[in-house]
Amino acid sequence: MKKLTLGLATLTFFLCLSSCSSDHVRAKLFVETYNKSIGNQLISELYQIDPNIAYQTDAAVLPAENGEEAIGVSFYSRFRRDDPEVNLYKQMIPAMFASLIMADKNTHALIESGAKLKISYYSRNKKLIHEVALDQQKLKSLLREDPKRKLAKGKGTIPPEISNMLIAFNNSLPIVIDPKLEIKIVKIDLGKADELVYEVEVGDAISNSLRSVAAKQTMKQAILSEGKLGILMQKIKTVGLNTIRYTYRNKKGEVLSEISFNEADLVNEGIHVD
Repeated sequence: MKKLTLGLATLTFFLCLSSCSSDHVRAKLFVETYNKSIGNQLISELYQIDPNIAYQTDAAVLPAENGEEAIGVSFYSRFRRDDPEVNLYKQMIPAMFASLIMADKNTHALIESGAKLKISYYSRNKKLIHEVALDQQKLKSLLREDPKRKLAKGKGTIPPEISNMLIAFNNSLPIVIDPKLEIKIVKIDLGKADELVYEVEVGDAISNSLRSVAAKQTMKQAILSEGKLGILMQKIKTVGLNTIRYTYRNKKGEVLSEISFNEADLVNEGIHVD
């Protein structure tokens, strides 16, 4: 009986050791793969949205916490900590990362085993801007569709990875664009006419003025002047979307103005779309 008990204890020890070793191997494999390829792909995607979001990313295995593997993933931006764009991008990066993890079976298995990912976002002088821990519960919350922000059904079929990314973005919303004017993105949706739709809420101070034709034209030129619509149009075309629409609402949810862009609109404005 004593030998049996000792044998079971030994077996249990080696099973635990094997499990820990397997998780550690997965963690090392993730870090190696991320630093060699995945990280570069993610930086390339972010660069096309805005070159300043992140110019470098790297991953490292951190000391285990309570026996669970931990991985640190860092992103280095060209922003200062007080730049207005930071509020948007510091929430966008974990959302993009969450959808990336769901697409990789090995990493998903690593998270399910209890491993934690710590995402850190740094300013251009490497001062910490934002930090978030992604464990299994946080990942599920990022990728669980909120009934209040349920995606509309477009005419075409959107790839699951795109839907997952939109769900993750929406679970990170609202994102404040201008605190003084109370402008914030409250939803990113799919329109019924194959549109990518940005739902924007504005404060009372500018609600009435946004109803005018002049204000609509001013907003349209402001969006065009940012120079990002061409890249965005290229991206959405690959998944069967053909229009970008901005819907502005007041705090009551009433539509104040809508601005839409298709490829022909951008070409007419001299914006190249491949």
